[in-house]
Amino acid sequence: MDLEINAPARISLGGGGTDLASYYERWGGYFLSAAIKLPVRIRLGRSSAGWVPLVKDSLGQWFEAQGVEAPRAVWLRTSVPSGAGLGFSGALSVALVRLVEELRGVAMPLRDRAVAAYALERAIFSRHAGRQDTIVAVYGGLKEYRLEAGGAAVGEVPMSPVHRSALMSRLLLVDTAARRSADSVLADQDIKLAADSEAMKKNLDRIKQIAFEVRELLCRGDLDGFGNAMHQHWMYKRERSAGITSSSIDELYAWGLANGAIGGKLIGAGAGGFLLMFAKDPDRLRTSYQQRGVQVRSVELEDAGAHLC
Repeated sequence: MDLEINAPARISLGGGGTDLASYYERWGGYFLSAAIKLPVRIRLGRSSAGWVPLVKDSLGQWFEAQGVEAPRAVWLRTSVPSGAGLGFSGALSVALVRLVEELRGVAMPLRDRAVAAYALERAIFSRHAGRQDTIVAVYGGLKEYRLEAGGAAVGEVPMSPVHRSALMSRLLLVDTAARRSADSVLADQDIKLAADSEAMKKNLDRIKQIAFEVRELLCRGDLDGFGNAMHQHWMYKRERSAGITSSSIDELYAWGLANGAIGGKLIGAGAGGFLLMFAKDPDRLRTSYQQRGVQVRSVELEDAGAHLC
């Protein structure tokens, strides 16, 4: 049997951090995220140039626990760097769950797929992962997510097509060149919340409030206001842990603000990966970063969640 499955990476537009169970199970989480066309691909069957074997000893046991025979080889290909804050392990987990569905010959409801992928990610890839990466890879598009202990609610963000297109055209991913494991940063947040840290709770409460404000700005088409809200989001996010930012990341961010960006923030847990910058003048911003040797990527919305190729 030959199968190939794509699952999208994601960018967070507001509310990241409130998707950890240590927060949302007590106070409710809310975030907005967009799936983007930087897929994680897995293949069952023949390999070819550019594909590498997915090696994880515990995956064999996981396949068998799902009631299917463990494949002899699963091949991986991606343009999403691991440790870049774009949701690699979450997208990979969703792709693997989707593969199991095909092997069983039964498709799960999307909600069940997201739950299964989250359990897989935490069990094998990232013990302190939040819900964001897996759920966005399941649903795709630009959506809002409300999380509670009892489950998740997913909704469209009612933007006009013109404003949605303008939003994507003004977003740029700026590579900090630093790669990191999210677990240590997320573990720090979990530990503080478990210890009833009032400072951490207040910080995430404010992050959640900014996410609601971002939704209203996007619905109104106030994109410059969105850029300013991103800047506020980053100022709060960087306070959550000493490991979230660094002098080199701060310098790259300041460079962006001086060269055409309105605001931005580090994607993912922090400590490395990509800055997501929102530009008044994206061409100027891209050129300014490239002139100093920094890699910059455009952002393109992916409407589909994980799917067969």
